[in-house]
Amino acid sequence: MTYACVDVQLLRGRHGEWVVKEFGVFKSMRGGEYSAVVTFGPAYTEGFVQAKFKRQNMFTVENIHGLGWNEGQRPYETLRSTLECLAALYTVLYVKGLEKQRLLQTLLPDKRVYNKEDYGCPPFTKLPTLWAVCHNEAHNQSYGYKCAHANARKLGLWLEFHFASTSLA
Repeated sequence: MTYACVDVQLLRGRHGEWVVKEFGVFKSMRGGEYSAVVTFGPAYTEGFVQAKFKRQNMFTVENIHGLGWNEGQRPYETLRSTLECLAALYTVLYVKGLEKQRLLQTLLPDKRVYNKEDYGCPPFTKLPTLWAVCHNEAHNQSYGYKCAHANARKLGLWLEFHFASTSLA
């Protein structure tokens, strides 16, 4: 079984649906590691987003990941193909959180997506900060924001550390 740990940073769309702003993937390998991170531009004009979701998004941008609606490296139209490309080497993906699991299972239906909370993974704040490495320039000026790549790396190292002797890894 080939697996990787992933994370996504999200905003709410016009009807409250999740809109992916950032996707990070991490795979620890003997003698090295593989990781990638990408951000996505707006799915559509922010003016279509209802006021209540704009307020939620503002909170998320200011307090969680710092990625505004109009920020992102890749056009949103490439979301599915980009995720498929980044996850192509893996049959199994691990993510933290039921909503993220459901979203990724919808976006990547040929993958098995597991929620690490089902395996006792602690909150991100309880994982060692030395495990957090962010390679996304969007976060370099914003110390304290959460990065999908750093979160994926934390999850990957936790999985490796805690499940090294089990059939999960």
